[in-house]
Amino acid sequence: MKTTTYSPIQETLIETTLSSGMRVIFLPKKDFSRVAVSLQIKFGSTDQFITLKKTKEQKEFYEGTAHFLEHMIFENEQNDVSKAFSLLGASVNAYTTSNRTSYYFSTTNPVVEPLKLLLDTVFNPTLHEDAILKEKAIIQKEITMYQDDLDQSLYYDLLHQMYKDHPIKNDVAGSEESLLLIHSELLRNAFYTFYHPKNTLLVITGDVNQEEVFDFLKNYQFLFPFKKHQDFIKADKLEAVSSKKKSAEIIKDVVTDLVMIGILIHRDAKLSPQKAAIEEISLLLLLDNYLGKSSPNYQELNKKQLINSTFDYSASSEETYGHIILYTETKKPKQSIKEMESLLTLLQDYQIDSKRFIIQKRKLVGQFVQIFNSITQTNNFIAEYALRGMNAFTFLSILEKITENDLYGMVHYFQENAIVSIHYHK
Repeated sequence: MKTTTYSPIQETLIETTLSSGMRVIFLPKKDFSRVAVSLQIKFGSTDQFITLKKTKEQKEFYEGTAHFLEHMIFENEQNDVSKAFSLLGASVNAYTTSNRTSYYFSTTNPVVEPLKLLLDTVFNPTLHEDAILKEKAIIQKEITMYQDDLDQSLYYDLLHQMYKDHPIKNDVAGSEESLLLIHSELLRNAFYTFYHPKNTLLVITGDVNQEEVFDFLKNYQFLFPFKKHQDFIKADKLEAVSSKKKSAEIIKDVVTDLVMIGILIHRDAKLSPQKAAIEEISLLLLLDNYLGKSSPNYQELNKKQLINSTFDYSASSEETYGHIILYTETKKPKQSIKEMESLLTLLQDYQIDSKRFIIQKRKLVGQFVQIFNSITQTNNFIAEYALRGMNAFTFLSILEKITENDLYGMVHYFQENAIVSIHYHK
């Protein structure tokens, strides 16, 4: 069992790996009434192609498989899962992202019983064809709902413009076509491959009896008859930047025109999870310095009425892909796109505002530290960086050490041929 303390905020992480292979991280929060528990499965929407290390067998999982399996975990014929958690005084939910599936609950009651229920539920699914057909209809409605959401639709239209091959371009829920291809054998195959305890992370945050919880976990017998875990390699789908600029104008039922601009980050090789996390936060700091509300560039765009209060930007950096996104509503879409794209290409010659950089970094560190005042946010934060190969305290230490030179190391991504834009209009 490993214990790590982060002195500046007097928080401690306790970590161990169970005999089953499950990794467990516990952060005690004395005198907090609520406890949060999340079980992270390292299986997300981009995990479509793998190769088994021992046999070299290649496996394909259709778009939306991880999300579909998440739905099926809660589709229990013997038990109404949500009701069962409610009877224990706990609220439960789940979600799927590009790189993981998360099952989580929170409670103000003793944690062992709902924890046992969570493990029993996740590791003992019923994957019958009739239940699968029923769930297909539910997910079909979910996909239609996503398509009707303008911001969500705009985002995936942009990803399709940026990416040719990488599965990050696909909706987490999959498509109407891929939904038809999913069947019980595929789901069982995905379950055996990805839901082995060795491919999971359990995070517990709150004021709980630590010894009682660890004793329970050590003695817990998984209901599902797991086979020996088969190590696998995920396919590395690296995306090249297009040689020509890509843009699209799409007619939608919008009140005000919507604009989204993206920059594809070219990967020559797979990045380590740690380096990807550092790159992502460095990009965010660079964008804050260049386009944040206190910057001259933001003020000029706002003054010209090319952006409004909806203006936002984000950066995503993972092992095999990365991108930067700008978004705004605008009444001057063509001029907005032109000037924002021009600003992005000029960033290569930008001189970082040192004073604003120091303030922004302190603010960002402060925001992350404040997360520890929330049980559920702390749980998410710990899980996010644990799955990226570092503990939350290591990440905070790295963030504090980021320099202006680290930001200058990001400017080469802002090339004209890497820029993509989508414009929704009536």
